Amino acid sequence: MSCFPRKPQRGDKALQALYDSVCQIIDFLPSLEVRGDSSTIKVSSLRGGKIIEAIRQTSGSQSAGYTYDGPFAFTYDDNGSLIIKEGFLSRNGELVVVPEKNMGKPENLSEGFICVFDELTANGSNAFKWKDPEIKIVKKDEIDNRCYPLGEVSIDKESKAKAIKCFATPVAILLIGKDCIIEEKK
Repeated sequence: MSCFPRKPQRGDKALQALYDSVCQIIDFLPSLEVRGDSSTIKVSSLRGGKIIEAIRQTSGSQSAGYTYDGPFAFTYDDNGSLIIKEGFLSRNGELVVVPEKNMGKPENLSEGFICVFDELTANGSNAFKWKDPEIKIVKKDEIDNRCYPLGEVSIDKESKAKAIKCFATPVAILLIGKDCIIEEKK
């Protein structure tokens, strides 16, 4: 059984009491046992410490665990297809609505990040125009300033099972510009 650290008392020398308390806390912390319930919290013990993870609730009622239901929320339709709800994109300060997207069945999705994708295209001599934003899967090594990740499709190396993770994203933000003309001339 562990002994709790002692609080500094009135009349103690301030610096010495603070030092003693910090030392007691440092000695006390390793004696604490961190446990998970294996249904909502998972604790993995490693040589260098412990990892505490929240286990995402994938089925059951919404009261069983937190479910994100805001812009770009991930849901499933009656056929089991992944639906990304509509959301907002701020592109260089202009706020636009990105429409809902049916991504298809999870087993048919490729590994990568589910992103809002938009880009500027040349529209004449020195003018640029935004394309219509879209939601698509982009491979990890192809992510650039045209992509804003909303979630991820990953494949477990051992079980080969696909996992879909939603990042709670109220507004996707893209900032795209050109090289500075002053820097180009140097």
